[in-house]
Amino acid sequence: MMKKSMPMPMPIQGISFAPRSRQFVQAFGILTQSPMRWKQTGTAVLLTIVACTLFGCGGGLVAPEGPQPNAFINQVQSNCGRLSIGAQPIDYLLGDESNDAYFLDQLSKLSAGQINQATFTNNINSFYSAGANDRALSCIFDQRKGS
Repeated sequence: MMKKSMPMPMPIQGISFAPRSRQFVQAFGILTQSPMRWKQTGTAVLLTIVACTLFGCGGGLVAPEGPQPNAFINQVQSNCGRLSIGAQPIDYLLGDESNDAYFLDQLSKLSAGQINQATFTNNINSFYSAGANDRALSCIFDQRKGS
């Protein structure tokens, strides 16, 4: 029996598909660089990725920390802790057993001056059920005046 062979592809004028052709190497320019250049390029790419990872997510995503926000939060917890935001007392929202980080984040931003009272009120009333929050919000704002 005679084996059938695959027909050879027709060459395209001006393009060679041989892997060692100059056109192939020029198309993938990095292959023509020296290994030292590869190392420099790789180091630059790696440093760029690390910098973007470390500094790219900064901004207003995390509550500010420091003595002023912490003192304000402690003051709110001791003076307004029994009042409720939504269906939860402030004591619970600021406690370790709560999985709610939003209230703490907003309270820290208010203390640091990143948001004003109107924005804080709007954010809290939008996130938690509005209606019975007025007394708690007034108490929080009173603590801010006192600090």
